Amino acid sequence: MKSFGFTLAEVLITLSIIGIVAALTIPQKIGNYVEKRTVVQLKSAYSLVSQAFLSAMAENGEVNNWCEVPITDWNTCSDKIFQTIVPYIKNVALCTRSDDNRCFSPTYKTATDVEWRVTPRTQLLTDSGFSVYIQAYAGDKYPQNWCKATVGEASSNGYSNFYNDCALIYIDINGPARPNVVGRDLFVFKLFKDGLRPGGSPMDTIWTESFENQCLAKNPMNNSGIWCTAWVLINENMDYLHCDDLSWDGKKTCKEK
Repeated sequence: MKSFGFTLAEVLITLSIIGIVAALTIPQKIGNYVEKRTVVQLKSAYSLVSQAFLSAMAENGEVNNWCEVPITDWNTCSDKIFQTIVPYIKNVALCTRSDDNRCFSPTYKTATDVEWRVTPRTQLLTDSGFSVYIQAYAGDKYPQNWCKATVGEASSNGYSNFYNDCALIYIDINGPARPNVVGRDLFVFKLFKDGLRPGGSPMDTIWTESFENQCLAKNPMNNSGIWCTAWVLINENMDYLHCDDLSWDGKKTCKEK
């Protein structure tokens, strides 16, 4: 009786084909999983931090009342905002030294592969694993406009009205862990006197904050990639990593024609 089976050559060929298919598909599946997980993590961090600010405002008034105006030291104002919300975020570790890297990585890569540093101010790391850093800033030229705008107001292309938000809120969804790339694990929110707005929203039209210029990096600056936050939260994808023809009034995914 004859026995049937595969020759060694046939087995090797089959294993080679399986290996090639795996090499082509597994990285893509892993990438898709990581991006979907990032969307979930960013949503969770946004919800927690936004609720902390709303709770703080309920007891301390709107954010424009938290710092002494006119502001002469933006670092002091940043610390004041930080100290006001910390009691409303449970189980946090504080990083207060410039060499304390428990909260943020000392350096990040931008969308244009440039090294970018987080300013070493007071930071926190939550028990959920994400970190928060606050930077109050209105520019030396227009401090009178600090913290006058609300979440629902669009940014202005006139620089005399540009610095009208209260602060930038940086969130790293996995603390100092890799990849440490803006737009992948580091994102920015704009703080207004009545709450948070994800950076790079359709209302952020000035070139330094727009999705097209500073997420797709069509007119990049030193922190390009950070302004992808609104896109991730609203469209629930990170397709800006894979194609550059997305827009708020056009394609929302790379698969669209």
